[in-house]
Amino acid sequence: MAEYSPAKSYEFLAEKEFISLTTYQADGTPITSPCWFAPGEDCIFIEARSQDEVVRRIQFNPRVQVAAYDARTYPIGEPVDSIARIMTALDMHRAKFALQEKYGLKKFATGMLQVFQPGERLYIELKPA
Repeated sequence: MAEYSPAKSYEFLAEKEFISLTTYQADGTPITSPCWFAPGEDCIFIEARSQDEVVRRIQFNPRVQVAAYDARTYPIGEPVDSIARIMTALDMHRAKFALQEKYGLKKFATGMLQVFQPGERLYIELKPA
C-alpha cells in the first residue's frame, strides 16, 4: 500500500500561479475566491487581511476546498478538501518567506499597495483534510 503524503495532495498545483479557495458561510453557502499561494513542506500558504470576509469564514468553519485555476480563472480538476489555520505571529515568517520567494517583485509591489488597505496582514496555512 502506498504511503500517504500530504504534500502529494497538492502536487497538481506545482506550476500554477493561483488557487481557487472555497470557504463556507454560516448557512453552508460556498464562496470561491482566487488566491496567490506558496507551497510549504506539507501545506500551502495564502495571505489575507484581517478585515477580509475569507478570514471570518475560516474562523467560523476551517474546512475549505482548494483547486487549481486555469488562465481564465476556471477551476481545473477535482478540489482537495483541506483544513485552514490562521497562523500566529510566531510562525507566519515561513509563509511570508515562501510567498516572497515564489512571487518576487509582484509580491513586493502588491505588498506596497496593501499598506493602504485596512486590517492587519495575516497568513493562512492550508493542509489536506
